[in-house]
Amino acid sequence: MENTICIIENLNDIKIIKKQLNNHPNLKIFTLNYNTHRLLEKNNISHKIGEYYLTNDDKKLINQLATDITLNWWKNEEIRHILTVDNITIPEFIEMELFQYILSIFKSAKTILKIIQDISPNEILSVTNINPFLKLICDEKNIKFQNLSDGKISSLHYDRINIKYNVGPIPLSITTSRTKYKKIKNFTEKISQKSFRLSPNKNQSQNDAILLLEFNPITYEILIRELGKLGKNIFLLNQRRPAVLGKKSLEIIKKSNCKIIDLANFERNIKSQISNEKKLLMKNLEKLWQNDLIFQNIFLIDSHSVWSSIKATFSNMCNERFHESLERILLLHELFSQYNISEILEWAETGQEEKEVLAVSKKYGIKSIMLQHSMFPIGEIWKPFGRFLALFSHEHQSDYQAIWGNLTHEFAVSNGHNKEKLLITGSPKHDSFFSLEKNFKKTGKILLATTGPPAIFAEDSTTDIFLKYDEYIKEIFRVVKKNHPDKELIVKPHPQSDFINNAIDLINETDSNAKIIVDANLPELINECDLIISFNTSSILLESIILEKPTISLITDNWAKENEIIKMNGVMSIDNIQNVESDISKIISNEEYKLELKSNAKQFLKNYLSNHGNASEQLVEILKKL
Repeated sequence: MENTICIIENLNDIKIIKKQLNNHPNLKIFTLNYNTHRLLEKNNISHKIGEYYLTNDDKKLINQLATDITLNWWKNEEIRHILTVDNITIPEFIEMELFQYILSIFKSAKTILKIIQDISPNEILSVTNINPFLKLICDEKNIKFQNLSDGKISSLHYDRINIKYNVGPIPLSITTSRTKYKKIKNFTEKISQKSFRLSPNKNQSQNDAILLLEFNPITYEILIRELGKLGKNIFLLNQRRPAVLGKKSLEIIKKSNCKIIDLANFERNIKSQISNEKKLLMKNLEKLWQNDLIFQNIFLIDSHSVWSSIKATFSNMCNERFHESLERILLLHELFSQYNISEILEWAETGQEEKEVLAVSKKYGIKSIMLQHSMFPIGEIWKPFGRFLALFSHEHQSDYQAIWGNLTHEFAVSNGHNKEKLLITGSPKHDSFFSLEKNFKKTGKILLATTGPPAIFAEDSTTDIFLKYDEYIKEIFRVVKKNHPDKELIVKPHPQSDFINNAIDLINETDSNAKIIVDANLPELINECDLIISFNTSSILLESIILEKPTISLITDNWAKENEIIKMNGVMSIDNIQNVESDISKIISNEEYKLELKSNAKQFLKNYLSNHGNASEQLVEILKKL
């Protein structure tokens, strides 16, 4: 009796599956992720969600394997020697991205093993990123295997860059490759630097300078202005995001006399050295990847190796990223040798580029300060991953951390952080929120600020978690349309590239007339709305209550309930989709409840955020004393 199944991870052409359904009328189809589930659902193709076969123990195993391999794969002495540059181990620079990549691979592998164990098929049709792994399993179990050869190539998180903006009422979101984006960014920045003389000159090489990493001048306008009062040079080094994003950012940079650093400008004296070092690294890497036995034993799950499936992509990703790191390490030495940088400010030390800067700067005795930039999750489930996300459950690479307030300080100290390194400054990025004149006029506008699952660990990366978000979004639309037709629902999708395109598609399917804004002045957008709705512990909840707006958090995961904003009832939390209708009516019409919510929100802000509206000034005062 035929027992043929099809396992799909990524699919470019739906015709492939439709053809197989004609050939195998009783074909059982299993998906490995949310995107594939959505694609088949849209095409009315019956299927099962493969991740439903994973138990809680399976997910814990996947987390542990991904963590151990990310932290240790390069610690074999032969590998460590090749991947050490200037006594710096360069694999550590891509830990956050690599962890997510490995977790995705092992989640798919474990799901496949569980499906085979449960179904006992005699034939498998495969459209996955790990077809060679699946073929080995089939050969071992005497299962007929057919590769449908449509799987996409997995990549690291920052290998895809999202560019978003609104053209009139139409939201545009374009995702491009890291390589193409860098070419566009480098070209436009060279033009702006030359046109507006934004590069530092030789006369500035002897004066003390503060180096800002990956800062958005608009978000940190007040801080940049306050830093300018120190009498030091202000340098901006943005390697992922453009420094000049438009007229306003250009005006801020020029007015503050901030100069833009382009590492390519330091290449002239060491061009041959970079070329020679890259050739040597490539030679060593090529030799390294030939040693299959080492890597087969590293990338194991349930005694089965996925190395044959990931060798090409893993080695290519490492080759590209490690060459980038090698080049930038050499260029950073030139930068720090030529300019007298006394402090470095950064806010995302999980990024490859920031980690490189911090590693090299330590050799020059340069102080580094990380600025807390969001309301981070504090639930126990997040603690094992703190290293990858620069959470305060783990030690940081920076010398000091500028934190938002007492609650963060308490949490950090409880997790072993040195009190001397914790600087309570408040949030410079929110100074502009406090300075904005609050709008209490009724506009009839409701803002739905969508996010997506963090997709960091296995429990929060499965299809069912994504579907929770979808159901909440659809329910919000249904309730507002049914019960509050006088209200205008505005949607702002989370900017992260993994989520934004999915969110826009879902919203357009739910309501083709929905107003979607992908690029906006966030304080002004929040300020003109009567009600703000978002998910879990998104920072937009904090920003909403700063502007004294009634706010709802849609709870999809229990870990969100452990954060103080939820525990202190600073916002209305809805953890059951059945309560959406009644709770929205309550927060819109019950004035007594809104006053209670407002009082709770003020108490939370007092405990969570210090120096309301003058955090930038406080940070600058602290910098004077370091």
